[in-house]
Amino acid sequence: MSGPTPSDTQSHLYPFLLGQATSKDATPLPVPQFPVTDGEKLQLISYFIRETGTWCETTDSQMHFTVKCIHEMMKSSSFVSAALSLASRQLDYIHKRQRPVTLELYQFTIQLLLRQDPVQADTSILATCTLLCVYEMMASRVEEWRRHLKGCAGFLRAQRWNGSSEGIVKASFWAFARIDVWAAFISGKATLIPTESWVDDMSIGSVLAKGDLDDYCNLAHLIFAKIVNVLATFQNYGRTTRAAMLEAPLCGLWDAMQEWYRLRPADVCPVLRDFPPSRVFPDVLHARSSPNCGNTFYHAGCMLLLQTGLVTQGLEPEGINDIVWHARELVGTSVSNPSQYVEQQPLGVFVGQKD
Repeated sequence: MSGPTPSDTQSHLYPFLLGQATSKDATPLPVPQFPVTDGEKLQLISYFIRETGTWCETTDSQMHFTVKCIHEMMKSSSFVSAALSLASRQLDYIHKRQRPVTLELYQFTIQLLLRQDPVQADTSILATCTLLCVYEMMASRVEEWRRHLKGCAGFLRAQRWNGSSEGIVKASFWAFARIDVWAAFISGKATLIPTESWVDDMSIGSVLAKGDLDDYCNLAHLIFAKIVNVLATFQNYGRTTRAAMLEAPLCGLWDAMQEWYRLRPADVCPVLRDFPPSRVFPDVLHARSSPNCGNTFYHAGCMLLLQTGLVTQGLEPEGINDIVWHARELVGTSVSNPSQYVEQQPLGVFVGQKD
């Protein structure tokens, strides 16, 4: 994709008001000291690499946040601070405690971003803001998620970055998009970045032919986001009018979901599946997190579509037209595979069906 123009940059908000504490004529401010010791820093970064950083790699097999780009990212004070704050927040949660240093690290990261010249904002700043969005998702209400997500969305659009970009930008986009779509679902709003600009190639057949497992699994996420956006767009219409306007687009999205499911390569299918009669939910084991995520979005999306009662059901395989089957597969997939924090939010769709 081509780079941003000055007008593009001015039309979008940079995350966290980058550079608010800087001036072109001012002497650069001294870099403040981290509010943790070197020993604490080592322990938290170790935990970030082993655990919290992997949350941003659900559909990133190259592991840009914790392996491929970690040495380069560690040169960025803001990224390091964000990584420390996220790791500290999760450890507080695990140990059921609330340490002041966790909030201090978060505020320290914000201070660093306020000193950042927006013109010089690079991929490390995008990665930093992505980590802060994950932090907010853990610590705040959905309104706060969207406040930070808007900054990331503005930064991504200003730079003309999307899910087809390379490297840590791509990983950051999809980490952002997973949070964005669940914030949109919970709040009944559309995603902050229109789905039309998420990827350069939306053809299921074309992406399948290219053989990239992550890209294929991300298409299920994209289709789910389109479902959320369509439902949000028409939610204020009367029932009859809403049904008439929704039927065609929702049927199209149902067909897209079934095409994605039908054409799945072997690597996207479960390694093992077992559903003994005595169990409420099946065991559905995936070898990698990308198929886990893709299939989770598939089942969650089908549940939303079936709930409308507007989907024209064809001669699908047994279970495909049954919302209970999708709910069981969704829960079984989530329970059977090592959990990643961002992945578990589709369970909210299942919970919503019980109300």
